[in-house]
Amino acid sequence: MANSPQVSERPQQPYFGLRQRVEGTVQQAVDGAFPELFHRLGRQRVRPGGPPFIRFLEIDAAGEPRELELGVPVDQDAATATLPAGRYATLVHIGPYRHDTEPDLAAARARLLGWIKDQGLTPGTYLERYRIGPVEERDWTKWETELAFPVK
Repeated sequence: MANSPQVSERPQQPYFGLRQRVEGTVQQAVDGAFPELFHRLGRQRVRPGGPPFIRFLEIDAAGEPRELELGVPVDQDAATATLPAGRYATLVHIGPYRHDTEPDLAAARARLLGWIKDQGLTPGTYLERYRIGPVEERDWTKWETELAFPVK
């Protein structure tokens, strides 16, 4: 399940990030990198300022991610990078990350990209923000993931 796509202006967002090459699956890369990201935040006594996200930095010819950046919003003084201000096309997906029979993130991403194209916009680097996930809620029918593309 997802809401309707929309475009909104967003301010610059400082974040603490960790880049990760995808050697196997995205899930394998993420499952190892998110604990490391939060471990580093803890060592530096930095508190997250919002839900974690993944930026998909490099996609291969088959559409598979090759390089990611995992991040979490933080105060400017603790930031390692910044999401740029600008116009973003977004969609909130409610449901599983991957599923054989239920709409998942891939279906939501395709829907949002189709909408962006229909609006005559050009998408930039893709971002998924995990507002409610398996850490907060065991029932995947309640997971909320915001999909966002900066657009021109």
